[in-house]
Amino acid sequence: MALLMLVVLVSCGTAGKISAISKDDKDLFKAITAINKSNNAEARKDLPALHDLAVQRHEGNISSYRNSDNPDRWPKIIHELEALQQIHTTINSIPALSGLVSTRDYSAQLREAKENGAAEYYELGMQLMESGSRQDARKAYEAFQNVNKMYPNYRNTASLMREARERGVLDVVINPIRSQGYFYTSTFRSDNFQRELVRDLGGSFGNSFSGARFYTDWEARSSNVEPDWVVDLAWENVYMGIPRDRNYTRTVSREIEVGKDTSGRVIYKTVNATLHITSRVINARADMVYRITDLEDGDDVEWSRIPGYLDLSYEHATYTGDSRALSNYDWALVNNRRQMYRSDDDILDALYARVYPDLRSRLESATRW
Repeated sequence: MALLMLVVLVSCGTAGKISAISKDDKDLFKAITAINKSNNAEARKDLPALHDLAVQRHEGNISSYRNSDNPDRWPKIIHELEALQQIHTTINSIPALSGLVSTRDYSAQLREAKENGAAEYYELGMQLMESGSRQDARKAYEAFQNVNKMYPNYRNTASLMREARERGVLDVVINPIRSQGYFYTSTFRSDNFQRELVRDLGGSFGNSFSGARFYTDWEARSSNVEPDWVVDLAWENVYMGIPRDRNYTRTVSREIEVGKDTSGRVIYKTVNATLHITSRVINARADMVYRITDLEDGDDVEWSRIPGYLDLSYEHATYTGDSRALSNYDWALVNNRRQMYRSDDDILDALYARVYPDLRSRLESATRW
């Protein structure tokens, strides 16, 4: 690994600028780059002081972090040691820097820090696993993740991560949508909404955004799943306005070519048509109320409402007169008849579409680790 780093750094050096791991070392690495590229005299002069300041800063940070007994100090210590090791490796890989500054090899300290950090996180994870709670299992999973980052394949961490994740995953049932009052829901649309929500949240496999598996009520019963949480959905505060129509006319005309005279000149004719236009306005409002309940203690995890609304305006036309007078826009109105007769189910579909992205996002957020 050390040899590989040396080869990479030499390659970077010959190509030009070398990037620092720590942004605090940017001035030092600017000087290193300048010397490597053109043996810059000013940079050669500044290098020893810049090197000493960087080493003092990183070692001071390490000393400060070591005063803590929190395992979270180890990633910080490792970062500082990696920065120090990068300084050492970079300077010793560039011939032009030879003899300008004496560096220290931190590879042994870095290796020891990773071992110690992995051991502490491992012990923390094991302690958390003993509690049996879902939240502690999730914390244990994070602890084992840190073990794996610092020291891949440390002891039996891989199997412990799988066990901790399984203990921490929620089984969530999403119930069918209920409605209250005047508003009715098509069973077909309600069931489709429920199934689509479960599917897009990852279903029984879960997804990378949340720590949960999702089921419809039917899927949970058929698979004998005992849910941890249940999600109840309902339409409330529904208003569906009566469509309002307004009728008016508009006369259109156009000059069209109808032939040529004996001398070859084009003959034009004015054609006219009258558009009989009906404008329909539809207003609808409804709140999608959702409640997430923890079945272990019966408490609400989250309860809220997502407003859905529609302000739809459509126009349709028939015409009398010469069709050749109609523009493309006029023809679009004439051919728009199917949109004039939107059913209550069509309006319901549109309301579902309005609330769906927000509801899905909130359920993902509520179950996220």
